[in-house]
Amino acid sequence: MKKLLVVKFGGSVLKDGCSFRASAQAVKSEIDKGNEVVVVVSAIKGDTDELIDLAKSIDGDASREFLDTIVGLGEERSVKIFTSTLRSLGVRCVEVLPGSETWPIITDGEHGDAEPLLDICREKSKSIRSLIGEGVVPVVCGFVGRTLKGTYTTLGRGGSDTSAAVLANCLEADELVLVKDVDYVYTKDPKCFADAEPLKNLTADEANLLALNGGKVLHHKIFKYGREGLDIRIIPEGGNLSEGGTVIVGSLCLDPMSTQLTRVSQWKS
Repeated sequence: MKKLLVVKFGGSVLKDGCSFRASAQAVKSEIDKGNEVVVVVSAIKGDTDELIDLAKSIDGDASREFLDTIVGLGEERSVKIFTSTLRSLGVRCVEVLPGSETWPIITDGEHGDAEPLLDICREKSKSIRSLIGEGVVPVVCGFVGRTLKGTYTTLGRGGSDTSAAVLANCLEADELVLVKDVDYVYTKDPKCFADAEPLKNLTADEANLLALNGGKVLHHKIFKYGREGLDIRIIPEGGNLSEGGTVIVGSLCLDPMSTQLTRVSQWKS
């Protein structure tokens, strides 16, 4: 059965030409299966920091609005590289940039940590749905937003995950896929604890607790903006986009401090 996937590629995954090609090939594989795909990309690893330094060198007292205008260029660069790579593989695709008419992520005016306006995003996402219906893969800038007045914003830490969650919600996607530089979500930080155990399945409550306690694999805003009951799959780079990894299922039901959430509470240690 055909599925609609919103797939987000993080900056730690998009690090060089080989990784862009492997990521684009993974998207093509899903298209060849008959699935529909919307791609969300982060800036290449290191680009955002370089752009922040550039903005501050231009104006040491740069406003947050000025920073947002400059910083988002990293995601635009990634979109252009990703679409070019998809086209080289014969995949029909289109760039979705903050200045385009099809731009779907509309936010408030809080520069540096803007909040998406879901009802408006849902209306704007109809243009993305039309592209999908035409057999085109939209490639969207993560992390970046635009106000109703047309000024650029950024969504703060984990912003590309937030962008992907908003799109998955508004498009009623079957699955949100987060491509990371890890193979699974673990009970503890595997870089710090040798006894960290991989988890193939998590409830939304467990994943939310993990995010709130400092787990860097996903951001808690995913659960604020994602559709209730949306399945979320976290997979490693180069993997199958619709299989494997850690799958997060269900809706938020418990208080984050609940003692029932024992498997991931170890992230506190």
